[in-house]
Amino acid sequence: MEGKNIILRPLKEKDLEDFFRFKEKLRLSGSILFFDDLSSEFKFKQKFAKTGFWEDLEGSTLLLDRKERMLGFISFHRIHFTETLDLSFYIFRPEDRGKGFMSEALLLFSQYLFSTKKINRLQLHIPNYNRAAMAVAQKCGFSFEGILREALFCKGQYVDLCLYALLRNDVKSLGKSNNSMN
Repeated sequence: MEGKNIILRPLKEKDLEDFFRFKEKLRLSGSILFFDDLSSEFKFKQKFAKTGFWEDLEGSTLLLDRKERMLGFISFHRIHFTETLDLSFYIFRPEDRGKGFMSEALLLFSQYLFSTKKINRLQLHIPNYNRAAMAVAQKCGFSFEGILREALFCKGQYVDLCLYALLRNDVKSLGKSNNSMN
């Protein structure tokens, strides 16, 4: 998938070393939520060999700039017994943040998921201290639905998670309002 400034694509074998390094650095810092619990590079590579990090119930895409430099990722995880996908996203390097890459990627990825999966809802669980991620969610049309009090243990303390969601009909109305603005 290509946007104006970004490319979203599945991981390739050549990406694994850098992607593992970025994810492990984030995991060790405790600064991000992960759906998986890959504890070693061996298991990480095994899972890639088996699934390519893309299945019906979960998947990850790389976020690249137009020069194909790795910026970050977006992942989804199916919430069982619902028509819902839980999303996670992150820009790896601080110097790549605040440039609109993730907003563009989240919109593109959301449209893709709604057009290819039998789902009615996308949701984000954002730690209450991550104001930048909340701004991205709001810019992409996700609505604030509430707070999951002390739902995440991070850096030695419990923090609240802010729940944001986007429904299939929200995307349709966003498309109409975006077309009328052009």
